[in-house]
Amino acid sequence: MPPSAVEDHAECPVLYFLSGLTCTQDNFIQKSCFQQHAAKHGIVVVNPDTSPRGLNLPGEDDHWDFGSGAGFYVDATEAPWSKNYKMYSYVTQELPKLVNANLPVLPNKRGIFGHSMGGHGALICALKNLAYINLYLHLHLYPIQSIAHGVRRLSMDIWVETRRHGKIGMPQNWLLRMLAIH
Repeated sequence: MPPSAVEDHAECPVLYFLSGLTCTQDNFIQKSCFQQHAAKHGIVVVNPDTSPRGLNLPGEDDHWDFGSGAGFYVDATEAPWSKNYKMYSYVTQELPKLVNANLPVLPNKRGIFGHSMGGHGALICALKNLAYINLYLHLHLYPIQSIAHGVRRLSMDIWVETRRHGKIGMPQNWLLRMLAIH
């Protein structure tokens, strides 16, 4: 928490950071040194985990690219995953309600960002909720093309292989529907 929130009981803007594939909520906290900059500028930073943990679903931890640490910030649509793997809803609905109710934040001053899988998750959360997530996007053509190429390659490399293993429990075109570039 920024000193202004603790000492002065001031409400602060909030940034949500989404970590990448195979990470936890601790990855950004331990490696980025972002806390000192956020504190200096009076910003609350919230770091959710990348997936539910400890569910012990069959196949949940068989591969690095699916299950624990790999929720991809989407909502699963098929059992048994659909009961708990609702990271999109968690990040865009449940978590902000918890944060707004329990921390001194300004609900109308929030943003979202991330790295790798979390960067794509931040894009889909922001682009699908522009009225809900108050942020300014200044995007150039080149980064969008780079993101598009990387995600398309990701979808070919990881998701096709994961689908082949029968682990994902998603309709054939689910990833395309969730892509920020679609």
